[in-house]
Amino acid sequence: MSANDIKPADAIRKAANLSIGLGILLLILGVIAVCFPLASSLAAAIWVGWLLLIGGAVLLVHALRGRQESGFWFKLLWAIVYLVAGLLLLASPVSGVLTLTLVLAVLWIVEGATAIALAFRLKPASPWGWVLFDGIVTVLLGLLIWIGWPGNAPWLLGLFLGISLLSTGISVLLFGLALRSGSFRPGSSRLSAIDPGV
Repeated sequence: MSANDIKPADAIRKAANLSIGLGILLLILGVIAVCFPLASSLAAAIWVGWLLLIGGAVLLVHALRGRQESGFWFKLLWAIVYLVAGLLLLASPVSGVLTLTLVLAVLWIVEGATAIALAFRLKPASPWGWVLFDGIVTVLLGLLIWIGWPGNAPWLLGLFLGISLLSTGISVLLFGLALRSGSFRPGSSRLSAIDPGV
């Protein structure tokens, strides 16, 4: 069966189910993070450390394979930076939590501002209010972390990570339910304005 044979209703149902499943998963992860904030903070630092280490290894292989290409030393330098940052995070995740907390504060402020802008583009579709609320919560969490840093870093990172996961999980779940019920249609002019490829 080719891609052209897939009915729009089937594609919408599939997207709705995927969104609902992702929302439930985010809610479960959010509850775990809120219940165990210190462990969640350390887990986040270790996870980012491994991501940096793996990313650095991939960059290193890519740089070494293209030794004759221009920019070799720049690629090699970035690979080393990633590898060193990953090793430092894995060697001392508690210290890494301080840095990650500050980085996360900035990311949440930007993510929240983006969600707020998206909410006004979705309006009046049914999930727009929750997307707006999610954006406001995310911005406020980022600002609270920024204001209380570094004293709040060890436990606050995990706690706020859990709250953010819960908020986003509800938003994604409601979006999926709206898709399934038909109160929000991907072919509407509102969504087309967001993503012309839809």
